[in-house]
Amino acid sequence: MNNDLLKAKVCKLYYQRGISKVDIGKKLRISRFKVADLLGQALKEGIVEIIINEPSHTFLDLENSLEEKFKIYRAAVVETSF
Repeated sequence: MNNDLLKAKVCKLYYQRGISKVDIGKKLRISRFKVADLLGQALKEGIVEIIINEPSHTFLDLENSLEEKFKIYRAAVVETSF
């Protein structure tokens, strides 16, 4: 099987059908580590995209930036009514 086709197949099984990496590995006769590697490659190469539909009025990007900048465990940004 072509490597890109294998990546696409692994992605469909994992993301669309919800099959575990271990079970995908068994089904395709590859290790779960190879499954994880293929998933990572597929994401990096644009074979698969992950889209997160955030609820409106969330500030997740700002929270992540604050956590990284100040090296804190968790930041919460909330909207006020001023």
